[in-house]
Amino acid sequence: VKDFIALPKPNGYRSIHTTVFDSEKNVFEIQIRTEQMHDEAERGIAAHWVYEEEGKSDDIQSFKVQWVEDLQNMQDEVKNAEDFLQALKIDFFQDRIFVLTPKGDVKDLPEGATPIDFAFSVHSDLGFFMMGAKVNGKMVKINHELHSGDVVEIIKTKKPVKISQDWLKQVKTSNAKHKIRHYLHENQSGIFNTLKNLIQRKEKNLR
Repeated sequence: VKDFIALPKPNGYRSIHTTVFDSEKNVFEIQIRTEQMHDEAERGIAAHWVYEEEGKSDDIQSFKVQWVEDLQNMQDEVKNAEDFLQALKIDFFQDRIFVLTPKGDVKDLPEGATPIDFAFSVHSDLGFFMMGAKVNGKMVKINHELHSGDVVEIIKTKKPVKISQDWLKQVKTSNAKHKIRHYLHENQSGIFNTLKNLIQRKEKNLR
């Protein structure tokens, strides 16, 4: 049984899915949802405006609007069309897991996500200060694969940690990949500028 009512998909989809077998061992999937949930599944975000006009809007509608805003933000950040499509597949159409912060807040992540993905989902800069992570009270590697129901705690350091290219292989979310790539680009630019200044100084001394 998959309960997408208690924990909706990123696009706001709600339903209960279950699989049953008949006497001849044929497999059938049964989906259980209300009329409003069915309209939302069939008509998508457009159903939000219909129910709002009819005065039937509920809390999940703000979740749907947030999904559209997240999609827009992703489009703004990812300029390359191929990268955008890949990010869309990962963040919005891949199977999801739901993990918890120590305070009980739920974080929605793609299947295969790691503590690094979790850190960047909690705060845009937290991943840069993580020196380790605990899952269900036990220390794990930062590339540990998370599962639904895990309670994740990020162990922080006061100073930013050194991030390498390998981090890109240890994350699933486009958000984490974007942050890491940006950091690596800025760091490489800083090193290049430092070397450039050193060369210019040496050239001046030789004159």
